[in-house]
Amino acid sequence: IGIDGMTCASCSARVERALGKLPGVTSANVNLATERAEVLFDPQQLDAARIAETIRETGYVPVTDEIDLVVEGMTCASCVGRVERALRQQSGVLEAVVNLATERARVRYIPAMISTDELASAVSAAGYAAHPVQEDGEQDVNEADQRRVSLRAMGRDVIVAAVLAMAILVLSMGASFVPAFDHALMVASPFAHFWEWVQFVLASIVLFVPGRRFFRPGLIAYRHLSPDMNSLV
Repeated sequence: IGIDGMTCASCSARVERALGKLPGVTSANVNLATERAEVLFDPQQLDAARIAETIRETGYVPVTDEIDLVVEGMTCASCVGRVERALRQQSGVLEAVVNLATERARVRYIPAMISTDELASAVSAAGYAAHPVQEDGEQDVNEADQRRVSLRAMGRDVIVAAVLAMAILVLSMGASFVPAFDHALMVASPFAHFWEWVQFVLASIVLFVPGRRFFRPGLIAYRHLSPDMNSLV
């Protein structure tokens, strides 16, 4: 971990002693020239946040960084909680706050311990897509374009699902309202249970084409014992 503010060997020795006293620390070596501390510790007894706080308590500044990640696929507060937990469990992450409305996560972390790619991978493992926010003005334009594309795709899926579901409804319940309809289906059926097979095919299409978007995040949520709206669907 990088350390700012050290000016002499006494500074590095003081930080080294403070880190060495922490529970779970096997070794702590502070290099004044590189302004870095290398700490070997047991993550079950100690975390990066406590290490950074200890450095701060000795009067020096631990080198940290902040990044905003765009997180795609969140639908509810449960999603927010899962993304935050996934980020906070990463070694080197000091703080992670996720905003569902803006679909962004702000992460404060120790760059010497974890990279931005690893942060994005942690979010991906939780079932969502993530990438760093670009600094240039194209970011908002790209996000708006992606949002429009996503909404159009969702609209198409709704239409496909509604049309096929209506067909299933007519085939399965039509005879209840129009008795002659059942006779017409029997006459038109090329073999026994033909229309049941048609319903099966139509229902499968609804489930695995428009409905495919729910499966991956829903199953990942179950795997983490934290079901969300995707799991419910």
